[in-house]
Amino acid sequence: MKKVAGKEPLTWNSEVVMKPIEEIAKDLEREGWHVLWTSEVEAIAVRDMYPGGEDMDIVELMENVGIKLKKAGNEYLGLCPFHDDHNPSLSVNREKGVWHCFGCGKSGDLTAFVKEWQYHTQNSNYQE
Repeated sequence: MKKVAGKEPLTWNSEVVMKPIEEIAKDLEREGWHVLWTSEVEAIAVRDMYPGGEDMDIVELMENVGIKLKKAGNEYLGLCPFHDDHNPSLSVNREKGVWHCFGCGKSGDLTAFVKEWQYHTQNSNYQE
C-alpha cells in the first residue's frame, strides 16, 4: 500500500467471530466504526480517523473500497460509484479532503462519502 505524506498506510484487519452479523455491525458502530457493507457472513467497516486522531486520507479510503482513481493535476479522477458512470466524472481533492461528481452532482467530505456509500450499498443492488 502507498504511504501518504508521512502517514502510515491503511491496513486491513480481519477477525473470525461466531456471532450474527447484525450484532457484529452494532458492536463495530459502538466502537466508532462506520459499517459500509454487510452480507450474511461478513462486514466492511472504516474509521474516520487514523490512530492518533489524524484525519483519514479520502483518496486512500476510496481506493480501498474499490474506486480506481487517477491523478490529474491536483485532483484525482475516477468513475462515480453512485450512478452508472462510463466516463470519469468523480473528482477528489486529497488536500482539501473533498469530492464531487460532475455526473450526478453528489459531493462532500469524507463523512459525506461514507454516508452516501452506506445509503447506496444498503438501498441498491450494487455490484462491482
